[in-house]
Amino acid sequence: MERSPNEPNDELSEALLNNETKERLNRCLEDGRMILSDQDLELGNCCELANWMQENAASVKEVTLLWTGDNNTGPEILVYLANRGLSKWRNLVQLELATIFPKRHPGVLVSTAGAVITIEAILKALSKDQTPFLQRFQLEGKNMQRANIQVIIEALVEHLPNVTTLGITRKELVAIAPFLLLSDKSLCLIVSRNDEVSKGGGVRFNRCLKSLDLVHCGIDNVQCMALAECLKEVGTSLTQLDLGGNGIGDEGAEALGAALSTSRESLDFLSLPDNDIGDKGVAALARAISTNHRSLKHLDLSANGIGDEGGVALAHGLSTSHESLQSLNLSHNHIVMQGLEALAAAIGTNHTLLETLHLAGNQMQSGGAREVAKVIRNHKSLTELNLHDNRIDSWGASALAEMLARNSALKILRLYGNARMTEQDFMSFGHAMKHNRILERLELGYRW
Repeated sequence: MERSPNEPNDELSEALLNNETKERLNRCLEDGRMILSDQDLELGNCCELANWMQENAASVKEVTLLWTGDNNTGPEILVYLANRGLSKWRNLVQLELATIFPKRHPGVLVSTAGAVITIEAILKALSKDQTPFLQRFQLEGKNMQRANIQVIIEALVEHLPNVTTLGITRKELVAIAPFLLLSDKSLCLIVSRNDEVSKGGGVRFNRCLKSLDLVHCGIDNVQCMALAECLKEVGTSLTQLDLGGNGIGDEGAEALGAALSTSRESLDFLSLPDNDIGDKGVAALARAISTNHRSLKHLDLSANGIGDEGGVALAHGLSTSHESLQSLNLSHNHIVMQGLEALAAAIGTNHTLLETLHLAGNQMQSGGAREVAKVIRNHKSLTELNLHDNRIDSWGASALAEMLARNSALKILRLYGNARMTEQDFMSFGHAMKHNRILERLELGYRW
């Protein structure tokens, strides 16, 4: 009878695992995570390993299968283990296939195509009936081609429909385009930070995608415009979007604002810090927020280039029925008097649920501080206010101290990094604290 390619040679099947491998496997039982490489294996010892995996099927919940191709065994060992061992692990919740796909060199017997076939076979072995609790699939590859990744993703959808979180590297983001566009699968996409997003073309997201995290992915204005077109095309159901630490600029922000205007559901989390967004960009985002994202809870636009004009535009956007906003971060921008006046008015009028407000590093000086104090004085929900590094002097400090004496909600007030406080300023805060029993933390200090 001809031997199956997924079965080890009978003559070698009696070989045993070495002691080092046994010790490591036993440690896996303690933390619930198993890392298995083809370098640990030979054709002869995989039978014993498969038996060990079956015996301890209930103990391990996270598995990493690493195939380097650096020995002469070939990927069929991992397929064999998936069929004989992993398929019994009904408690498995996370699977990572860390396939390196090395360039061929003497001694490497397996091609990239062979690796893809291997991964397909593993996913089939772990079908929904075998591992009903598997929810996260992490795919990490090097030198993988677009067609290879597409085959793997299609196998994932077919054999593991219960998976709700897909982990990939940025290099693979473009390659999974057809799957994300056409699938009705509700999926949380987590992109690791090892590679930059490929320039140009074809990023697509399915209509059920809820969360998109592309922090520090090197996305510039052109790439953001391409991303925005895709989001606009499919009318996503995103509720969480984080593009922090890129360089999308005003052009990217304007395109993103237009795309968000077409969303079918309101975002509840939008984070765009450190993106070179100026007044034009924030105005476009404000229009989208005011018309289509009235359930927004968290907004972070810190460390951009937003000035008074942008502050006024954002205030207008937030003033339209946004009672849901709980956290607003505008630290380290250039919003001074006019913008602060508009934002303070919007916050005081509509945002009765706002809990956290960050306005640090805007160089608002005392005039801006007094505007903020006027609004916060009677605010019932704000528990944290950050005004550090704003060149606030005694005139502003006295207004903030008076605010504290009357406020009944604020628990944290940060004022360090401002002007040197006088003895009278300290006395004013001391007097305020006699009347305020709610405040838990007051941070004072000076920069010059």
